[in-house]
This record gives sequence, structure tokens and C-alpha cells, in this order.
Amino acid sequence: MLLAAGQLEPPIAAALSDAAQNGRVPADASLLERAVLSKLRLLSVEDWKAVPGISEGLENRAFNAARTARSFAELEEGIKTKRYPLTRVRRLIWSAYLGIPAGYAATCPPYARVLAANERGKEILSASKPTVPLLYRASQVSKLSEKCQALWELENRATDLFNVAFPTPLPCGTDCTNGLVRE
Repeated sequence: MLLAAGQLEPPIAAALSDAAQNGRVPADASLLERAVLSKLRLLSVEDWKAVPGISEGLENRAFNAARTARSFAELEEGIKTKRYPLTRVRRLIWSAYLGIPAGYAATCPPYARVLAANERGKEILSASKPTVPLLYRASQVSKLSEKCQALWELENRATDLFNVAFPTPLPCGTDCTNGLVRE
């Protein structure tokens, strides 16, 4: 286990232990390496231009690196420069892999997903007047705007791709099948 006993509340420690025994943690990005390389090799220079954070010819460098890299580390090194540090390069790679369009980071989220709540949290949510819709379950998405639905689809796609990074890959659609965690 990643954390020593006593560092987590007992219910959280039990849930984490159960998840580890069932192959649901820890996620390991190295398990996605070939999938990332495969996806990025399919992108054109124009596709790279649409990735958030690409500027000043970096799309050409990313395109060439994706086509020649034999590992994730080689891909990062092929794109990285003094001007474009590794953290920015990683954001570019993951944005390209997940299909995040330019401009998403600059907009306010059109909804907030509630993933878990205890009784006190439910009271607070009930009494609040949120400025964006609160989503508790996937069925609520169809009642929201096209912008919300587009973001929901992007979130689902990202989760489906991330689910491959677990020791035992999870199926697609877990954003729609996992309900609100209650304590």
C-alpha cells in the first residue's frame, strides 16, 4: 500500500485497500505509453495546431517527435526546449491525447460534478445557491446545454482512456455507471 497505516481515516483506508485488491489502484501512466504514442502518431500538423498551448511552430516539433519517438520519454525530449519546459510539454501531450480543444482552459466550467457527500455535505449542497448546475448522476446531463453536454463527453472520453492505466483496466462508461459516493 502506498500510505502507512494511520495516515488515512479508517473508511478511506478500507476503500483504498479494497480498490488495490481489485486492481483499481494505483493508476500508472506508463501503461498508457503505447496508446499515447499511437494516438499522437495519427495527428497532423494541423491537429497539433489546435492543441491548447501550442504556439510559435511548436506544432512541427511535436508532430516530428510523435512520429519518431519510441517511448514517452523520447517524445517528451523531442518536444522539450529551453523555452518549452517539460511541464508544458506534458500538458501538450496529454491535451493532444485526450482531444482537449484549445480554449477549454480559459473558460469557466459549465457545471460541477458532485462525486461524494456525507450527510453534512448534502445539507450544505441543499442550502447552497450554486452559480452552475450541480451534477449528481449522468442522467442529468441530457437536460443541460450543448456546451455542458460537449464537456461531459470530453470528460467521459478522458476517463475511458485513463481507465486503461489501472493494473486491471476498467471498462468504458464508468463516469455513467459509478454513482455518488455516500458516507
